Amino acid sequence: MHKKYGELIISLLATDQSHYVEQKEDGTYRKKAGVVNSKLIEQVLLEQK
Repeated sequence: MHKKYGELIISLLATDQSHYVEQKEDGTYRKKAGVVNSKLIEQVLLEQK
């Protein structure tokens, strides 16, 4: 199910960025190298449990 959500989100959004931000446990954000793709979205959704 999470994989399908990731694919759906990517099909609706587009980005050409080579970095993204990730929220840490303390609430701060850190810049990370990488692209936002369906696999990344799937990982984030799975970690939200």
